[in-house]
Parts: sequence; C-alpha cells; structure tokens
Amino acid sequence: MRQPSSNAAACRSLPLAITFLALTASASRAGDLDPPPGPVDSTMKPLDVVEPRIPVGPETTPGDIGNQYIITQTGSYYLTGNISGEARKNGIKVLASDVTLDLGGFTLGGAALSDNGIEVDPDALRFTCRNGTLRDWPLTGVMAEEAGDVRLEGITVATSGGMGIFVYNGIIRDCSVLVAGGSGIYASSRSIIEGCHVRSAGGDGIR
Repeated sequence: MRQPSSNAAACRSLPLAITFLALTASASRAGDLDPPPGPVDSTMKPLDVVEPRIPVGPETTPGDIGNQYIITQTGSYYLTGNISGEARKNGIKVLASDVTLDLGGFTLGGAALSDNGIEVDPDALRFTCRNGTLRDWPLTGVMAEEAGDVRLEGITVATSGGMGIFVYNGIIRDCSVLVAGGSGIYASSRSIIEGCHVRSAGGDGIR
C-alpha cells in the first residue's frame, strides 16, 4: 500500500494554516477584549460643539425699550418654546448679518399694541428664518423691508394687522399667510417666491 507523499500531507495542512492565520489577524484587529479599569468616556461630541446654536432668551439675546429680543451677533439661533410679545415692542430684532433663526415649530405671538414679529435691520445681510408661526402681530409678521439676501422657509403668518411678510430682496419658500390687514406677501422684483399661498388679505395677496 502506498504511503501518502509529503506533498499531499502539506496540501492537507495548508487550509488549516490559512484558517489559523485568518483568526489571528481578526483577533489582532479586534483589539484588547478586556477594557482598562475606570469609567468609560464618551467619544461623541456634544451638540453645542457639532452645531453651536444659541437659544433666544433674555440672557443670550437681551432686548431694549423697543424690542423684546435683539440678535447682535452672527450665528445660529433657535426658540426653545412659544414666545408671547409685549406692547410697543418688536418680538425679535435682527441687527447682525449671517444669522439663521430656527423657530423650531414654535409660535412667536404678538400682543395688543406690539409691533412687528421679526424685524430685520437694513444692514443685516443674509438672514434666514424657518419652521414656525407668527401670530397676532399688529404691524407685520416678518419685516425685512431693506435687508438683503433674506431667506424665509416654512413660515406661517397666522394673523397680522399690516402686511404678513415684507421682503425687499430674498427668497420666500413654502410660506403661508392666513390673515393680513395689508398685503399678504410683499416683495420686490429682486425676490423669488415659491410654493407660498395667502388665504385672506386686505391688500394684494402676493405682490
């Protein structure tokens, strides 16, 4: 009877060697299965590092005699809840350029004798506001009469005594005005209006 050659034995042992090497490499990549002693630190970054946003409030955006809140610094801001307006004041005044304001689905509500819901200074460029409702403002919901490169997205002006939205130069997208004493949406020829509707207005619906 013939004895198996050494070459045949080597061939049979070759798959075993390959399997052993694969397991060894896999274990090396997996690292130490016994973690070091002590508490485990998170490797995730907090939200204020990943996306530094500033809540609108009396400490971060304090107001003055004519404005409930004032944004004076470039950055990203957001509401943490509904806001009720005050008499003889704008809700939020924007003085800085490159500001993004996320209403977060909340309502910025006016009061008797209050002014505009959001007023953008003429020198404040590239203001963006999205995702929320302005209600019961005696003057205008969003007043950006002379500001440049304004962008409004997903904004609803439920009721305003004057115009619902007044934008000189910007993009108004997917916004609604339900009731306005003046024009619903008033924009210059430099503006783009897309996917917007006005239900009831004392003046022009969209002009």
